[in-house]
Amino acid sequence: MGRHRPSGTPRLRTHVHPDYDELVVVLSGDYRLVREDGHEEGRPGNVFYHPRGVAHTPVSPGDRPVDLLYVAWRQSTAPCTWPRVVPDRLGRMRMLVFWMWTYFSSHREQDQSLVRHLLPALLHEYQEQAEPAAGDLLTRVQSYVQANLRKPLRLADLAKAAGMSPFHFAHVFKRRVGVTPMQYLRQARVEAARELLLHSGLSQKTIARLTGFANPYHLSRVFKNVTGVPPSSLRTSGSSRGKG
Repeated sequence: MGRHRPSGTPRLRTHVHPDYDELVVVLSGDYRLVREDGHEEGRPGNVFYHPRGVAHTPVSPGDRPVDLLYVAWRQSTAPCTWPRVVPDRLGRMRMLVFWMWTYFSSHREQDQSLVRHLLPALLHEYQEQAEPAAGDLLTRVQSYVQANLRKPLRLADLAKAAGMSPFHFAHVFKRRVGVTPMQYLRQARVEAARELLLHSGLSQKTIARLTGFANPYHLSRVFKNVTGVPPSSLRTSGSSRGKG
């Protein structure tokens, strides 16, 4: 672990950590992590995760010199689904890494037990900041789905609404909510169609269009698959109850 203050070096060399993971806390300046699949922007208060075996290029694009604290560990304890950057909203990760760096700086050749004890707390805090609570996550996705139900939504659209990468979003959503994001979307479409079938006089063609199905046949197939009955049965039973 250590502290890095590059001066006059806007772009560091591309490199790979073959046998250790790393967290980098941005204290000041501008920081960008460039990878083959894109880049992540950072600013003071953000924490970057550099997984082992993944090539990356740290860049300081602004005029202000960047000041970083970093900690690395060899034991593979971080999940590969972690996002590459999260905001340190409460400042706890910065505090933990600063404590570790301060202790490490004065005890390089001596006992490093404090560093080892603080590392699990640091990784736990990163995971907590990376994964919103199930209720918060579901609320974000619910709001977005209800506002865009008639559109051909993709996993990437739901992930963007949740503020997460698609891969990380899919993993966290399934673990926190109990179904995959696309299963949830399908259930939401079916529930909306059910309400319209029961409480409106709209045709199935119109209902299919309003709830994001390609056509009435698509609506009927998915509806029966989810509920066990065809959509036409709701109108038949609803009419019978009305006559009674």
